[in-house]
Amino acid sequence: SRYGKVFSYTAIGYNQGIKAEGEEYTTVANIYENPDDELITAVGIFAYSPGQQVEVEIYTNVFDANPTSGTLASAMSITADNCGYAVYDLENTVSLNGGEAFSVVLKYGNDGTDEWGVEFGIVPVEGPAFDFEMDVQYNFYFTSAKGQSYGMRNGEWYDLSEESSAEQFGDSEVLNNVFMKVLTKRKG
Repeated sequence: SRYGKVFSYTAIGYNQGIKAEGEEYTTVANIYENPDDELITAVGIFAYSPGQQVEVEIYTNVFDANPTSGTLASAMSITADNCGYAVYDLENTVSLNGGEAFSVVLKYGNDGTDEWGVEFGIVPVEGPAFDFEMDVQYNFYFTSAKGQSYGMRNGEWYDLSEESSAEQFGDSEVLNNVFMKVLTKRKG
């Protein structure tokens, strides 16, 4: 198969979007622990708008709960063709060793709007718990752990599992995890 393993912290997707107002990018990241020897071959991201520019950076040997503390192993630019979720193959695969922490950093360009007036730079996150009712009552509860997802404001990383981080993005409740997927295959 084309992909083997999927790294993701979001079970059902996202509930809200965040934006780093006044900055060139809304920058977010996830840090993952890799148990096996793998090759990162693609990333799956969501864009609210066609034309959204996203810079993707992958770091290996990440440490100290800092998504950019390791070695920059891959970088590429994406322009979303449509709104919604899409998978993008990396221009250069990234080799991971078992037990190695790695991060994926996404920089959503904040400049402008799409043809319908939707602002660029909005990044999907799980957000707080919510209820949804049709014929049946549904309750959605999102959880995140310290050290999984981060957002950047003014050059500083904030752990999105902490309620105080929400204030950096104009919110008052825990934002939980960033909606992204990392697709790998086994080495060899």
